[in-house]
Amino acid sequence: MMKDGWVSVFSRDHPDLVNLSIGASSSVMGAYRSIFGTGMQAGDTLVWEYALNDANHVRKGHSESRLLRFVEHLLIHGRTSGIHFAPIIFTPLPDERNLDHSPYHRQLHDLLRAYQLAPFDMSIEYRQALGVQRLPREVFLNAAHYAHDDNVRDFIAKGATRAVARQPACP
Repeated sequence: MMKDGWVSVFSRDHPDLVNLSIGASSSVMGAYRSIFGTGMQAGDTLVWEYALNDANHVRKGHSESRLLRFVEHLLIHGRTSGIHFAPIIFTPLPDERNLDHSPYHRQLHDLLRAYQLAPFDMSIEYRQALGVQRLPREVFLNAAHYAHDDNVRDFIAKGATRAVARQPACP
């Protein structure tokens, strides 16, 4: 975990946060760690943010459908286990340069919608907040990370908090 990233801000309001992230890994690893390595229980909330890494893996030749299948495995596991799922969607800088989101990004939104989940999508929401068509380069630290600027980190932390709060109860 980046010491000065958005999670450091988010964790101030969520002191019971357990971070299981592994940098640059895909939803395949995220699903495995979340299902088999967390000890999560009914009523817990999983904050998921693998979209950026998945998009990078797709660019390297990985199958969109395979990655989305692992997201869906995780969604099904959460539903059957009573674990809430709060999706956070980040977009890598190369994809942010396009006005249209990638096929993976659109399919991810479709999948989440099918499960009646409302993600916090940083690209969409920060574009709206700034009144721009594309996020400016200074919003990014590098191709795979957002800037450690207080405004950016606070916006993400607040968006993640909203994502956690708006998820429906698991059946």
